[in-house]
Amino acid sequence: MALNPTLCRHLALAWLIDTLEHPNVPNLQARTDWPRRTLQDAIKRLPAWGITVEYVQDYHASDTGFKGQQHNAGYYVLRDWGMYRRDWVKQHLADVFASVDLALSE
Repeated sequence: MALNPTLCRHLALAWLIDTLEHPNVPNLQARTDWPRRTLQDAIKRLPAWGITVEYVQDYHASDTGFKGQQHNAGYYVLRDWGMYRRDWVKQHLADVFASVDLALSE
């Protein structure tokens, strides 16, 4: 299936935010191997694709190894897929990930 790689990058990122535990930039970077700035820009553009993401500051994150790292002491939460259907993304996840050179699992 031929899919638009730009759309797939945003769908894959939305999927990871929706499914990873503690999806902050360092964790997303480790999962995708994308540069920090690429991830930050893509997250910032998700609302333009109709996807609602919120950053939740987690002041208790020091228990998870982020003590003293205020900017990493939080994570993203996907609030709304917008016009995209999560079930469709799940069903086509292999194609979505393949179009942006991501492995399905680590």
